[in-house]
Amino acid sequence: MPYSADAIANYFLSRAESEGRTLTQLQVQKLAFYAHGWHLALDAEHRPLIGEQPEVWRHGPVFRSLYSEFADYGSKPISKKAQEFHFIKGEKGTEFQFYEPSIDNEFPPDIDRDFAKALLNRIWELYGHFTPYQLSNMTHQEGEPWRVIRDSLPPGNLPQGLHLPNETTRECFQKKLTPTAS
Repeated sequence: MPYSADAIANYFLSRAESEGRTLTQLQVQKLAFYAHGWHLALDAEHRPLIGEQPEVWRHGPVFRSLYSEFADYGSKPISKKAQEFHFIKGEKGTEFQFYEPSIDNEFPPDIDRDFAKALLNRIWELYGHFTPYQLSNMTHQEGEPWRVIRDSLPPGNLPQGLHLPNETTRECFQKKLTPTAS
């Protein structure tokens, strides 16, 4: 079982906070997507980092759970971490408790945590300085998974809820690993 999108988002929000920076929802979405894509390409068994497939939206790939979590921010900086809740059976019956998911408190048995942390740090180094719209534009470039799916659709048609398959994402990111002959 992979990480939740919230745990990955919180990782990037923490990194930004530690540097005195903020991130918008669009930035969090794209950073999570790049982490997910590179993990699919680099993991020996091509396991997903995030247990949710992104959807094909107008501004690129979007994890619906992150959109729901941070929708109220619009394009403004996110000021709090994603939260989830779980039910606890206690003496007073069933109660719920909020917590902040992180890669340190989620324990996916199929994910190498050290590799995941190293990958997330590298994603931050490579993509963390881009503006929201630069990141969005990057996901629209030729050969990117969002673009491959978008180009396969009739013009002007972006059906709601269309998932970006992990296989397509993996293939596109693996192509980036192969040097092109000049």
